[in-house]
Amino acid sequence: MRFLQGLYESCFIFITFATFVHSVNYASCDEEAVFEIVNKGELPQEDVISSYSVNSWLDCGGKCLENTECVTFSHLDELHSVHHINCKMASTRSEFVIIGDEMWTTYEIRSTGLEICSTQHPCLNNGRCVRNSCEPEGYMCICSESHHGRHCENKNDSYNFDVVFASQLATERSYIEVDNMIISDLTEFTFSTWFKISIGLYKYYLLSHTTADNVAGNLEFCFKSGSDERAPVNKIFVTLLQSTYSAHMPPVDDNVWHHLGIRWDNTMGSMDILIDGTPWYINDNIRKDNVIPIGGKFVIGQQYIASGFEPKSGFLGQLSGMNFWNTSFPGEMLESMAQLAVHLEGNILRWSNVLGNIFGDVQVVNPSNAVNTNKGPNFELQFQNSDVHSDVNYVLSPGPEEPFHEITICLWMKTSQPAIFVSYDVECEISQTFSFGIDAAYSLYANVNGSILTSSVSDASIINNDWQYLCVVLNDNEIAFYRNQYRLDDATHTFNNYFPTGGKFRIGVAKNNGSYVNSFVGTLTCLNIWSIHLKALFINTMASGAMNINGDLLAWRNVPAQIVGNLVMIPNTEIYGAGYSLTEKRSKWCIQNVPLDCPLYARIGGDVNGDRMAWRCYCSESMHGGMHTYKSSSRSTAYETKHEELLAVVYI
Repeated sequence: MRFLQGLYESCFIFITFATFVHSVNYASCDEEAVFEIVNKGELPQEDVISSYSVNSWLDCGGKCLENTECVTFSHLDELHSVHHINCKMASTRSEFVIIGDEMWTTYEIRSTGLEICSTQHPCLNNGRCVRNSCEPEGYMCICSESHHGRHCENKNDSYNFDVVFASQLATERSYIEVDNMIISDLTEFTFSTWFKISIGLYKYYLLSHTTADNVAGNLEFCFKSGSDERAPVNKIFVTLLQSTYSAHMPPVDDNVWHHLGIRWDNTMGSMDILIDGTPWYINDNIRKDNVIPIGGKFVIGQQYIASGFEPKSGFLGQLSGMNFWNTSFPGEMLESMAQLAVHLEGNILRWSNVLGNIFGDVQVVNPSNAVNTNKGPNFELQFQNSDVHSDVNYVLSPGPEEPFHEITICLWMKTSQPAIFVSYDVECEISQTFSFGIDAAYSLYANVNGSILTSSVSDASIINNDWQYLCVVLNDNEIAFYRNQYRLDDATHTFNNYFPTGGKFRIGVAKNNGSYVNSFVGTLTCLNIWSIHLKALFINTMASGAMNINGDLLAWRNVPAQIVGNLVMIPNTEIYGAGYSLTEKRSKWCIQNVPLDCPLYARIGGDVNGDRMAWRCYCSESMHGGMHTYKSSSRSTAYETKHEELLAVVYI
């Protein structure tokens, strides 16, 4: 703060009341205001918004400048005691009253912004007009929760709108700036948002925070895809004070709404990341000397740094319900948010207040279409044996509109006999163009345009009626088979991998000489088909139970509407990944009942032999870094299989 003595002297000579000029330096601009003495000996009668004990009238004026609602301030000329209140601020011009024998001097701000507020009333829909010399016209509107915009002209509800980032061009970046609300150093936080990703970028920035001097990496939440632009988005990065923590996750660029929840506690040195209410990353070894400093600003949809924006980054898709708190909520609260069971607005970043500074191609959609999609794939289908042609029951799903050359199929199943799980055929052909299943030698195989490709591993335990997680990946002249987190072999063959358009996917039946016969008896869940080849890392990431993933050629959530005949559909399959509350409860059961001297986690996953997938109590040393499932490459035996016991632990 500075006092301009020269201006004070000249103004004092030429006007009736003494006029003073002060300025306050903020991170973004110098705010300068003129105070005029409007009364001596009395106090404003009402609308006093705050009181202080200050050293001088100059300090009192500085307090007024720091409060955008302050219109006048009064200073007591003679201080009666050290802690006596001698500075009062008011939000309006009001009548004055005498307070005993106290001699108060009242100053009023003279500014263009205040004149506009009082004469033009620019703020609509009960918005409050306050001075802000950082704005071009000297004022700003503080909107109610029901409206947003420069003048509060746009209606919104706190959770009833989405923002759509339609493009990210090199010449025009799309993002939203949010005025900083970090008014004291942060030692913990909770972040929550709904998102739906559109493909086209390498990095998808949800939120970043930069300090007043443009120091990047202060706080960032970002999704990443592989180097190939067609690679799925399946990794999350959290940057906290230039330290980055990452976790692999299921592909989320599937045109479906997902929920992200992050909690951090500096005191405990812990960070949890939840996807759709399910714990995906748990780290209790975060540095404990991290403090997010006061000041700066938030940017939604970009990483804003001094040098500009990073190429091939930003956000494409839709966001909704983004909120940020200065406290670390329990994981159960984040799970409830993912279920849309609670609606809380942040006290640091509030969704209803994010629309003030929009840049680029960002659109507002009202009402919101964000929905909890996690329950959609949580069911299983039971296929019964039948020799009667008219009793053939299966799933019929339309094929792609364009020919394809690559394919990935992943599924969870239980069976007691060899079978074909899924096939793709064109009406004019007498047999399937592609099929995937188990042959009579208990090997995984694929029929690719008449070429029979078989894994070199044969194991009868695959038909023991236990849960199996199986995948086939086809790419050019290479095919790979996966069983329970293990790649069975590397095979290079010569075959025709062209699959024409106009076909259909069929689950549970196969085409044979122009007729369809039952080909699978057992239980299936979470069967998805992609038009790209997924790498081994992606396959293993999805091995932590059936979950909210959705293939682009066939999505399991759409299967109920594609059933032909009569199939038994059972909701809430036992192999579906549990939410935070149930996972924590089952982990506590492991700690109390399993005699292993290590941190224990209840998770769905494989074992050292790859025989079956089950609920197990894993030691942390046998798991991936994020503690979401078994790490097959470790070949660790530090676990105990407790499938039935853990299924009996339910959340009430």
